[in-house]
Amino acid sequence: MRPELMLDTPRLTLRSWTLEDRPLMQLLPLDEGLNTFCVPGTYAYQNEKDLDDKLAQRISLYQEKGLGKFIIELKETKEFVGLCGVGSYELKGKNIHELAYRLRRPYWGQGLGTEVSRAMLQYAFEELEFSEVYAFADPQNAASLNIIKKLGFTFHGKIMYADVPHHVFVLLKKDWKA
Repeated sequence: MRPELMLDTPRLTLRSWTLEDRPLMQLLPLDEGLNTFCVPGTYAYQNEKDLDDKLAQRISLYQEKGLGKFIIELKETKEFVGLCGVGSYELKGKNIHELAYRLRRPYWGQGLGTEVSRAMLQYAFEELEFSEVYAFADPQNAASLNIIKKLGFTFHGKIMYADVPHHVFVLLKKDWKA
């Protein structure tokens, strides 16, 4: 069994899900900031069993593969800031790993997305030993495009995702600067 994921940055802690995080699962579909640039219904659940199943899936994905969208908390107060992680996806027939982050609205514009994404990239390259990590962004999401640029990703192409055009970026391990 993997130990709980716990990554610290100067202001944040990034950690894996536990059964005690059920109230956060209930919050996900309701938060405007988390849902602004994601496919409608991404965090929705149909009933209490569905909610419990989704929480169990998050816990299991980390235990089995070290992957997932993890909980971001303010270090000092433990307040829930959002999600950040790496997931496995298929892109044009190739299995890739994508960096993703979502912040609650009160935490936008403070550099927290960049800060937590750096920690996640370090985990992806050093602990999971990935040779590359991808990032997708809606071209209208200027803040996300700015984060991706700051992290050193390079433009890779365009795709349609959930009927919305997205730009695709890639960061090679050899180009990563911790």
